[in-house]
Amino acid sequence: MTHRIASTVILWLAFIAILAVGGVHGAYLILAAAALLTQWEAYGLIRKTGGQPQAWAGLVAGALYLVGFAYLPYLGLHPLAGLALGFTLLVLFVLVRSPASECVSVFSATAGGLAVPLMLGFFLPILQSGQLLLAVWVIAAAKFTDVGALLVGLKFGRTSFSPVLSPNKTWEGVIGGILVSAVVSLLFQLLFSPYLPVGFTPLFALWAAVPVAVASITADLFESALKRSAGVKDSGRTIPGIGGVFDLTDSFLLAAPVGFLLLSGLLAGL
Repeated sequence: MTHRIASTVILWLAFIAILAVGGVHGAYLILAAAALLTQWEAYGLIRKTGGQPQAWAGLVAGALYLVGFAYLPYLGLHPLAGLALGFTLLVLFVLVRSPASECVSVFSATAGGLAVPLMLGFFLPILQSGQLLLAVWVIAAAKFTDVGALLVGLKFGRTSFSPVLSPNKTWEGVIGGILVSAVVSLLFQLLFSPYLPVGFTPLFALWAAVPVAVASITADLFESALKRSAGVKDSGRTIPGIGGVFDLTDSFLLAAPVGFLLLSGLLAGL
């Protein structure tokens, strides 16, 4: 637990420092690094379940998507052009490198890992709106769900939530995580209200945190299922007390698209 807390504090400090120095481009860098490292670990888990992904093809496709979405608009090109190019190269690489009998399974395994940058890429339109704080809100609402679920579950957890996929998760912890997320979201709004869109009211902050928290819990269970299928406890050993990068970013795989959809109305009015 001590290592987990220390790692969390260091990561938040590094996150804030990079955003303070690099602004939106610093956020792009963090997103790309987190997405590609997560994708790499996801491919490792897929291999352990018996899949044979062409990892480098998937990583190149993911990088082209993220970089293209972030920077192609500056060149007058549609942001999804990077995805089209990356996906085309991925298909080409699989067809060239794989036996005919294995092309479908190899492509399926490779495209499965590509879902990571695609899902995390929902942070990109939020960042491009100029509302960096809204991206931070999604991150805070998701991660404090984890924190709340852990602390409340340790103290009051009795009823198993997912006995097969994640035996340590309890209903008490899940409810506590959602409540903690809502409280943190409200505090976030009160603290940063002068810098947030007009529609990001205290009431919005409270209710919008709930679907983000539920998405976070769902994505965490998905990673648990993948790790259980792979026969491992953590996706890696990169972060002391936490595990791999995937263990840190798993909740964002669904929290990012859900957060974007919730915020889309506010972003459209900017």
